[in-house]
Amino acid sequence: PEERLLFARLGVFRGGFDVEAAQAVGAFRSSAGMSARTIDAVSSLVAKSLLRESSEGGVARFRYLESIEEYARERLEDLPDAEEVCDRHARHYLERAERMSPELWGRAQREIRARLEADRANFGAALERFVDRDLVDEASRLCLALEWHWYMSGSFASGERAIRSVLAM
Repeated sequence: PEERLLFARLGVFRGGFDVEAAQAVGAFRSSAGMSARTIDAVSSLVAKSLLRESSEGGVARFRYLESIEEYARERLEDLPDAEEVCDRHARHYLERAERMSPELWGRAQREIRARLEADRANFGAALERFVDRDLVDEASRLCLALEWHWYMSGSFASGERAIRSVLAM
């Protein structure tokens, strides 16, 4: 049952995720051992070939195959806490962008840029969630946190679209 629940919750991700994100978004609500239980469940999903594991920028990342991702997304919609899971996803990626953005100017610039780029689709989904829920402050904060990443990666069109969607709010 825990694996089925996590399988569905992980359907909120776009383009993959790392362990930190899986714990923040898909974590089980219990007292002790939340991290270990989430990691064990992710490992089990990998062992069953439901998730694929790779390494990007020195960080282990996981993703569903496209058809399995669609099925996981359908299962997510059936969960009673689906809205909460989507909110946790958006908040996690806002916090990640705000935490990593200042590091774009540090020694780990290359790694930070690679990690931000790997989560491009998740940042887009988070922004979409904030816009859909009319959360102007959160959407603005996300755009502000990602502005230098967009500039450094040459993603001007993505940044412009994001900023225009927030301004339209």
